[in-house]
Parts: sequence; C-alpha cells; structure tokens
Amino acid sequence: MRYKKILFSILENIENKKIEQKKIYINNLHIQKKKHIQQLKLLINFRNEYVIKLNINLKLGMHVNHWNIYNNFIFMLYMTIEENNNIIKKYEKKIKYNINQWFKHHIKLKTWNYLNKKNKIAFKNSEILKENIINDEFSQFKFFKKGSYYDLKSSQ
Repeated sequence: MRYKKILFSILENIENKKIEQKKIYINNLHIQKKKHIQQLKLLINFRNEYVIKLNINLKLGMHVNHWNIYNNFIFMLYMTIEENNNIIKKYEKKIKYNINQWFKHHIKLKTWNYLNKKNKIAFKNSEILKENIINDEFSQFKFFKKGSYYDLKSSQ
C-alpha cells in the first residue's frame, strides 16, 4: 500500500513538471510568432513603399533595367512575405498542438491527484482499522485476564 502512495505522488510530480515545460514552450512559441508577425508587418510596409516608388518612377519614365531590378526586388519581397505567412501558420499549428498536449497533461495531473487523495484516504482508513483491531484485541485480552465467567480457568 505504501508503494502506491509514493507512486501516485511521483506520477503527480512528473505531470506537474510536464505542464510547466509545456507552459514555457507555448510561451516561447507565442514570442516567436509575435516576432514573425512584426517582421511580416515590416515586410509588407517595405513592399508597399517600393510599389509606390515604382509607380511614381513608371509615371515619370523609367529605364527597362531599373524596372527589372525593382520588379525582381518586389517579387522577392512577395516571396519573403509568403514564406513568413507560412512560418506563422506553422507556429499557430504548433501552438494549437501544444495547448492540446497541455490539456492532456492537465487531465492526467487531475487523475493522479484524485488517485493520490483516494489512496491517502484508503491508507488512513487502513491504519485506523489496524489501530482499532489492536485496541479491540488489547481490550479483549485485558477483559479475559481479569477473570470473568468467560474465562475457563477461573470457572473450574
């Protein structure tokens, strides 16, 4: 019975540690996601700036080589923005998955906590029962030792 008490508390401690690790990991994922969102905003602003400059230069008249350079640069910005969007989506999936894992660990923690409490109650009840048995045996022994009509030796 003693080993179960230790086992449930060990399992409860393990789940507590897993929950704390998941919290830290989810927090780090949120921070990284925020950084990528800020980077995405900067890239979009940068792209919009260059598109406006390109339109102004096209209206004023631009050499074909300059237009190709601007166009390639803006295309690279579009690709970088798409890549950044994909990274943000991956972080969202990771965060969602880890939150689900955190909930599962939390459910396990509640289970181990419940079993640990039940086991402690059962252990206390068994200890109380053992004490009652010992007390009953002791009182019966005292009663028979004093000599009563149940005692066979004293009645002869």
